[in-house]
Amino acid sequence: MAAPTIAVPPGLLRIGGTGYEPDEMISILFARPNTDYNLLSPGGGARPEPVVVYTGPDGSYTFDIDVSADLATGEYGIMTWAPERERERIGAGEESKRFLTVIVTN
Repeated sequence: MAAPTIAVPPGLLRIGGTGYEPDEMISILFARPNTDYNLLSPGGGARPEPVVVYTGPDGSYTFDIDVSADLATGEYGIMTWAPERERERIGAGEESKRFLTVIVTN
C-alpha cells in the first residue's frame, strides 16, 4: 500500500495520530526518501536520533514540523512508530510504523 501524499509550501506542517496507548512514546523521522538522516534532529551526524513525543490521555498526539524555505523542492517522507511496543511483542513496534510522503513546493 502506498503512503498518503501531501504537497506543502514552506511553513508549518502539523502531523498527528490517534489510536495509541495513553502516554505512549512516538518517534518521528522526517527525511529524504531512502535515507535515515532525520532533518528534525539537531546536531547532525550519520544517523541522528528520531524526535520523540508522547501521546496524551486519549492516545493521540500532534507535532509541528517547520518546513524550512531552505529545504530543496521535492519529495520527503515522514515515518512515525512506537518503538517501545517491541518489548511487549516481537514485531509490534515494526507494525506500528506509519508513513506520509511530503512533496515540498517552493
